[in-house]
Amino acid sequence: MTVWSRRAHGRAMHASTREPSSPFHASEIRELAERFGKAATLCVGLAAENQHDELVDASAELILILRRIWRIRHVAPEEVWTELDHRLQLGTLLLRLQQDARRLPRRGKGHWHPGSTKLP
Repeated sequence: MTVWSRRAHGRAMHASTREPSSPFHASEIRELAERFGKAATLCVGLAAENQHDELVDASAELILILRRIWRIRHVAPEEVWTELDHRLQLGTLLLRLQQDARRLPRRGKGHWHPGSTKLP
């Protein structure tokens, strides 16, 4: 089981101890998911076209939709920000390790290279 599946599995188990979703929540989630997809697509298009002000507006809408989904699914925004912080810290650490390895005299097989660019 990978780190991702362990995390997802752990969260799914944790979420299952909460109240079950009502049919109302399921239909609202579907509607929000559709709106989220459209808003995300719009954001990508606006970014590609370098339309700053419109991108800011569309991004705000995207985050508001995401926060509604989180609220329905009992995800505290702090959980997400903490997860993002952990990933950024790990990415920074890996970058520093890579930079430090380049400064060392070459020995043996060469520098250490991570096997993946994906962060846990």
